Amino acid sequence: MNALGLEVRGAVTYLQKSPGVPVLRGLDLTVRPGAAHGVVGPSGSGKSTLIRAILGLLRLDAGEITVGDQRVAGLRGASLARMVGLVPQDAAGALDPSKPLWWSLTEGLRIHRMASRARCLEVAASLLCRVGLDEGLMNRLPRELSGGQAQRVCIARALALEVGLILADEPTSALDPYLEAEVMDVLRSAATGATLLLVTHSLSVVATWCDDVTVLSEGQAVETGPVGRVLGAPVHPVTAELVKATKAMWTAEA
Repeated sequence: MNALGLEVRGAVTYLQKSPGVPVLRGLDLTVRPGAAHGVVGPSGSGKSTLIRAILGLLRLDAGEITVGDQRVAGLRGASLARMVGLVPQDAAGALDPSKPLWWSLTEGLRIHRMASRARCLEVAASLLCRVGLDEGLMNRLPRELSGGQAQRVCIARALALEVGLILADEPTSALDPYLEAEVMDVLRSAATGATLLLVTHSLSVVATWCDDVTVLSEGQAVETGPVGRVLGAPVHPVTAELVKATKAMWTAEA
């Protein structure tokens, strides 16, 4: 599948426990086909809610989301899964602890009845190689993997259906700086030919691996554009504060 663009227009959704409190407040977002687009913002700004809405797991109270030329609200789950892949934050928790890795890697193929067992094994081997892992790992259980290996497996699983849009939800939050760089390099390389939407708390990750960035605050996009411009000369106070905090952290670590 070719890279798919993403359009979020006027997205509004409310907390179930507090119907009068919006989580997304008329959010607008445009992601270019083939781009790596970062989404950053303070805790509670709506980043994870946005991911859930794009995946069709959360109903919007207003607005719409379009992947390619398809409205998410009008798609069945199976159809959307063939367009959008997810790299989750909790890699180990996303893999079935009782099944070998090839089973988790080819879950999408089996659900869509797209491959026999023999074909699933072939695909699993190819996917592992694609993310820099030995195909011999396919028969191991998730508990036998390191954190970096588990995240690579989740990247591979997101690619299994050759989707046009990959959503990565804080994929490096549990990793040390060395593994963070390693996993992000694998993610960018593996996602070649697809569009990548990366939700992260790390401006350094966005600055290194993304083309564009959107800053969220209180459920709205307050600043968006090329990474160099937005992070190099922030206009909105929230963006400026995030950049300032990141620079202070770098200074403290130096």
